Amino acid sequence: MPIDAAYCVCTTEKTKTRVQMSGKFKHNLRLHDVKNADPSKRHLNEILIGDDSIRDVFNLSMEEARQNDRENKYKNYIDYAEETKWMVENATGRKVRKDAVLEIEVVLTYSHTKEDAISIDDWKKANVEWVKRYFGEENVISAVLHQDEATPHIHVMVTPIDRESGQPKFNAKKWLGGRALMAQMQTDYAKAMEQFGLRR
Repeated sequence: MPIDAAYCVCTTEKTKTRVQMSGKFKHNLRLHDVKNADPSKRHLNEILIGDDSIRDVFNLSMEEARQNDRENKYKNYIDYAEETKWMVENATGRKVRKDAVLEIEVVLTYSHTKEDAISIDDWKKANVEWVKRYFGEENVISAVLHQDEATPHIHVMVTPIDRESGQPKFNAKKWLGGRALMAQMQTDYAKAMEQFGLRR
């Protein structure tokens, strides 16, 4: 392996609780201070996928954005979870399990050494295309590009709804259920990133 090899990175985290969802929303929209983020670069962040209510969040000061959040002007990850739970329960006539994975956070980035060699516009487009294809476009509720830290990265939130049986159901195992599926996801993502000279 060459010493200057550049890698693509895809990590996932299951989200089950309102506390987790609230924390991820505030982090992704920079509604609180982030240790490694440069506030002067806030305006470089971008909503790639998301509700119209949050489109201008990075054009506002953090305090203005916080005030909007306090006034419930933003559609947040809890709102999406509640909507999706209602949809599933209405379709199936059954309550969603209390321990169900309601959302998956996917973080996408690459080696810091490649930052100057990659077109951010092309990279973010390729990532949005990949998450929509891999998890299903209807399941991808949010994608936020951060450029206020050392290396650009994208936080994606996915509602893991399996529609193959005809009735929608929460089924995170379809994508994250075991080492083989996780390996398959890494391989699939790496293939999508080959065009940027990145490898798994």
